[in-house]
Amino acid sequence: MSALGAASTRAGGSPMGWSAGARRTLGRNLGPYGMLVILLALVALFSILTVRDQPARGPRAARSLLNALRAEGGDPSRGLLIIGRAGDEDVRFARALAAEWAASGGAIAAVINGDPLAVRVALTEWLDPGAAPGVMAIATPEAYAPVVGGLLQDFPELAGVPIRTPRPYRWPTFLLAENLLNVANQIAVIAIIAIGMTMVIVTGGIDLSVGSLIALAAVVATGLIGQLGGASASGGAMLLAGLGAILLCGLV
Repeated sequence: MSALGAASTRAGGSPMGWSAGARRTLGRNLGPYGMLVILLALVALFSILTVRDQPARGPRAARSLLNALRAEGGDPSRGLLIIGRAGDEDVRFARALAAEWAASGGAIAAVINGDPLAVRVALTEWLDPGAAPGVMAIATPEAYAPVVGGLLQDFPELAGVPIRTPRPYRWPTFLLAENLLNVANQIAVIAIIAIGMTMVIVTGGIDLSVGSLIALAAVVATGLIGQLGGASASGGAMLLAGLGAILLCGLV
């Protein structure tokens, strides 16, 4: 210990400058909530470190793009061509944008959702050969814009029509709903085990069998689900299989 640290310790403090009274006060106030404070601090840290530009999706993307189209002006009577993938989010984006654009007095040229081949076929059927379609802009999600741009090279009728995508927004990747759901799925088993182990530990015991019992429960539940219908098993059958595995592990 250095001379400065020794002097601080002799004076009733600590090498870090904390007095014994201050440490006791801090321990009394934060002791019951120390883990909660640490978890909140970790959430804040990961949130700050993962702030990124996030692509807007669904109706939120539709509102963002609608505001951008209104801001840049143009002739809404020429129509808006909306192209998206076949997924739920892109379908909801296309429907919301078409509804809000039409409600604001704009014309809808066409709404196309599907994979690149389906979009190509739909554009071929929609376009009138030799006629220039009245399209003000092509609206598509940001992730689909490169695909749409490549498809348009085969349609000279749409040459020069701008492709518009929703503006991204700044938000931590850690706090995205899909990431939080993934974290919850990852820790669900550990959390269930921790609840049971807490009851054992606070009564002065210890249990080292939980890992083996997890494997046993998984095998038993899977086997029972297979016997009760497999992939076509109903929700009640799966619940019954889970209860059977719980009862067996309880007996063990």
